[in-house]
Amino acid sequence: MSIIKLIERTGKKFPDYIDLGTNLDADSLPEAKEILVFIMVAINSSWKIPTCLEVVSEANVILTSFTFDGTATNLSVVSILGAQIEDPTNLKSESSHSSTADSVSFYLDPCHMIKLTSNCLASKRNLTDAEKGEILWKFFENRVHLKKGCMLPRNCETGICNGKERR
Repeated sequence: MSIIKLIERTGKKFPDYIDLGTNLDADSLPEAKEILVFIMVAINSSWKIPTCLEVVSEANVILTSFTFDGTATNLSVVSILGAQIEDPTNLKSESSHSSTADSVSFYLDPCHMIKLTSNCLASKRNLTDAEKGEILWKFFENRVHLKKGCMLPRNCETGICNGKERR
């Protein structure tokens, strides 16, 4: 997969550069021009994270990260594997693979999380946060009307207010 050298302005901010996976805290490394990405999908069954780790380990594949939705099952397994991504004040998104001791990172898919949130709000219409504040579906509806300055990827925005239709 090619990487485009691009600085994209989002509203009034410029995004920061991110260096992952080198274990070096320096800006002296050359910029990457390509990235190799494999997407593993179980075609004839549904994989759970521990099964996937075992299958790819047996095939001598080095697995560096998982990106998935935030279902309770996935979050529980990540916690059992030694990572912590549920509590934003105590994030630990890496864990060691049990049989190889390689580091594995866990990430929640932002677009999928927005879809899950909009589906939940569309069906409930009203939620309460930890500080007893209201989270109303109408906030999402208003956001779509005011989104001209927002630069989310198109697939995050498509149908966000049609939560009931997107299940």
